[in-house]
Amino acid sequence: MSALETLSHYDIQMHPLGLEILSILQFLRNKSFNIIFCWVPSHAGIFGNEIADAIAKYASAFLPRALPYVDIKKFFVSRLFSLWQQKWDVLTNNKLHSVKPSIGLWPILPIRQVDVKLTRLRIGHTRFTHKYLIFGERAPVCPTCHQNFTVHHILIECPSFKSHRVDHFHSSPVVLQDLVTSFPRITYAGFPLPRSESIKYLGIQFTKYNQNGHILRSIRNKALKKINGFKKLGYKRNGRRTKHLITITNNSILSLFFYSSPIINKFSETHLKSCNVIQTTSLRIALGVPIWTPNTILLKLVGQEILSGKIKRLAIQFFIKQIATQPFSALFHTPDRINSQLVEKDAESLRITSRNLNCIPDHIISLPIFPHSNPTVCEIFLKDFYFQNKELPSSIISSDSIECIQSFFPNHLIIATDGSKSHCYTSIAGFSCLQKFCYRIHPLNSVFTAEVLAICQALDELVVPEKDILILSASYSALSFLKNISFHSPKVIQRLAAKIHIRKNRIQKIALLWVPGHSGVSWNEKADSIAKQVSDFSPYIQSPKKVFGHQHE
Repeated sequence: MSALETLSHYDIQMHPLGLEILSILQFLRNKSFNIIFCWVPSHAGIFGNEIADAIAKYASAFLPRALPYVDIKKFFVSRLFSLWQQKWDVLTNNKLHSVKPSIGLWPILPIRQVDVKLTRLRIGHTRFTHKYLIFGERAPVCPTCHQNFTVHHILIECPSFKSHRVDHFHSSPVVLQDLVTSFPRITYAGFPLPRSESIKYLGIQFTKYNQNGHILRSIRNKALKKINGFKKLGYKRNGRRTKHLITITNNSILSLFFYSSPIINKFSETHLKSCNVIQTTSLRIALGVPIWTPNTILLKLVGQEILSGKIKRLAIQFFIKQIATQPFSALFHTPDRINSQLVEKDAESLRITSRNLNCIPDHIISLPIFPHSNPTVCEIFLKDFYFQNKELPSSIISSDSIECIQSFFPNHLIIATDGSKSHCYTSIAGFSCLQKFCYRIHPLNSVFTAEVLAICQALDELVVPEKDILILSASYSALSFLKNISFHSPKVIQRLAAKIHIRKNRIQKIALLWVPGHSGVSWNEKADSIAKQVSDFSPYIQSPKKVFGHQHE
């Protein structure tokens, strides 16, 4: 499967054998050959596959071919790690061997302060046990055991700390590997954080004395240090290529301003011009053009916008994202009430952006408060029935789907939904045996978003109280996202999950069934027909349900 997936995603940096195969395929297509690749499960009793597997195992002739670099590199890395592990296994007397017996990277804790302390415990070097080396003092000795204080002695051996071990680890006999292994048990949130005179946010250290000028000087000093090192690369006669220097400029120097854009977009015009000077200086070094080159020509050569304009645009993107993730945004103190407000400068920029998109901020869907600890939203059937196979003839899909619904969902209210998008309109539709609806939504919405919003609208309009519901949808991606919902799922999926959760609390069973589109299933065909009948006279929904959707379909 991996080989076929590689061939289906062309990339200039893909495996050289993949590039060779694609080149041969292109040659054969030019000769009017039609070649089809089909993946089949291995060791599943498929006759041709089993024969090919048996022949490959008895191969005797050697095929001389050049080894690709990626295979050689992978072999050497694996071999070096194996040799390293063998040498490490012999060093059992090493004090670090008991803590980390296997070679490999350990995960990093999200809080650096805790990560530093954990690393010091692992290597056994702490200020208490090793400061005597700096001050020329005697090693600290345990008054109870008359042994030198070490991390191992304090955590494991010393009887004086037995009560502490019982309190924190709920056991007196503990092993060092359990305490400082790759996944240690650390309690952190239960203790108050140490007080600090400053806080770091978006790469900027904030204190009560901060002013815009101070923040600008801090960022500019970082940028100038990078520029001085960048000159050594840019002024070499046989140095890097220009495009590489521009990439370094964007990722190393200008990224300082991109990262802090939600804060520095409050700068005055004078301060923003100082940021522009850093951008143009870096680009002149990268391009090797003289200092008198106009900024307009300089920016056109590299295809960039002026830095001050990009800072403002990135700041607006940041605040739009915060609006979309309201309950979980760092800008909001509580999940149910907004305690922050945009300053007038940001609010005006957001209004201008919304006006250019012909929408208002209320059109941005916000993240609902949904119990992610129980991700099972409802029953979702994607590949559970025979007719859910696009390769089957339409007649079989149509007849088998009817039999399936009658057999497994005899008492459910059947609702079919669909979303449609054309050059002029984006619409949603749904119908049941009792009623139907058809609405226009914002044209920026994708087909994926329209399909999900159609299900949301059906839950609002077409359901019958205390009646089990079966919703038919032709959007496999929408139902798949809903079945595998997480905090990072699209916001419109979060909204749908919240609606279903509310309905479930009313003792209603809700099931979602995927039906292959355009396969002759009468319910889906009718919903599709209703969605395509939208016109200028169709009702237009103006509510927070609309969202500028994700392009999944």
